[in-house]
Amino acid sequence: MKRDFENALLAGKHLPAEGESPLLWPVKYMSGEVGMYMSYWYGGLFVVCEGWQELGLSDPKVDALLDSPNLDLLKRYRNGAFHFQRDYFDARFLKFEAEQGSANWVHDLSDARARPPSLILFSLGD
Repeated sequence: MKRDFENALLAGKHLPAEGESPLLWPVKYMSGEVGMYMSYWYGGLFVVCEGWQELGLSDPKVDALLDSPNLDLLKRYRNGAFHFQRDYFDARFLKFEAEQGSANWVHDLSDARARPPSLILFSLGD
């Protein structure tokens, strides 16, 4: 999903069209391919983190990333993405996206799977 998200971003599918109101950008971003791939990637990544913890796996880099308050926000984001929400722009999405460094944290956590083969479980988050 990470690659699909990045490819959709590069394709510019989330950008407002010529003459389109910039007010439509958040709707176009979240309801289009970019938002769909991002939400699926983030939601799937949380499930991988949950499995990591439940299986008692350990790696200093991964464990440090999982010690972040972003993990709880990621869980709330996953819940917002995979359960019906009356409000399309639910606070669970907005709070995670507004958190300073959350996007970099997700990338770091996703990339942590490139470490030793014992982290093969993290390939599920990509």
